[in-house]
Amino acid sequence: MKNIPFILALSCFLACNLQQEKHCNNFDNFLEDYFQESLKLYRINGTYLGDQRYNDTLPNFLSPEFREKQRHLYAFYINRLFIFNDKNLTSDRVLSKKILIRELELELKDLNYNKDLMPIDQMWTFQLTMGQLALGKGAQPFVTPKDYRNWFVRLEGYLDWMSSAEENMRKGMAWVMFFPSL
Repeated sequence: MKNIPFILALSCFLACNLQQEKHCNNFDNFLEDYFQESLKLYRINGTYLGDQRYNDTLPNFLSPEFREKQRHLYAFYINRLFIFNDKNLTSDRVLSKKILIRELELELKDLNYNKDLMPIDQMWTFQLTMGQLALGKGAQPFVTPKDYRNWFVRLEGYLDWMSSAEENMRKGMAWVMFFPSL
């Protein structure tokens, strides 16, 4: 009879730990879902991470449709993050949650600026990335016939990107002509 309070306390402790573990597992699955969804959107990142699933595609990330997909992804995952109560997460997971919320909020805010009006520069622009990939020795090596076929399909996507880049630069030039003092 003396052990009943101890057994009850132990039972409550174990039940709470199991609940926290379940919550943490759900959070880990959530992070994995976000990662996979972001790879679907930013396919070139998958290539650089060694994930070859998307080597045969290149979305036109200068298009309004792509920006809308970005907005949806960020908003969707920010809203879902608030489902997870910090009390039920480990300190590492709480930190991960806070970092992801901050990153997603910054990405959403960044979509308010039309920086795509100057998509080409000499330092941090996509045509440099494509030039590096075209070597066929780095993140997307050309070893098999499939690798070459994937590259040709990706090049089609790059042509779409270049058309959008040209269109966006024309819009940017028109904007500068309209606001010459800026």
